[in-house]
Amino acid sequence: MGDIDGLDLMNIHSDAEFVRKVRECKRLVYDYRGAERIELTLEDAEALAKLAGLESSITDDLIIGIITKDDAHLKGSQIYQRLANQAGANVIIIDDLDQMP
Repeated sequence: MGDIDGLDLMNIHSDAEFVRKVRECKRLVYDYRGAERIELTLEDAEALAKLAGLESSITDDLIIGIITKDDAHLKGSQIYQRLANQAGANVIIIDDLDQMP
């Protein structure tokens, strides 16, 4: 998977096919287990949280799951989760895809 940064995630969300699939499935999972390095700033988390809130207002019952790379990255995921949930999204932290509702 390589390195992941905020720009990578924003670029994915600008892809029309990606957005169509998210809206169709009503599920989105950020799976960071295969990432070599993750560089997301607080500003990245805030921007992605706003995007999650916006998409959740468009896509009823959208659930966003986060699978962290490891325990060291859990705090960053929790910050994003809090910000996104405050923006109206439904973000959960999971250990595996089987835990997605």
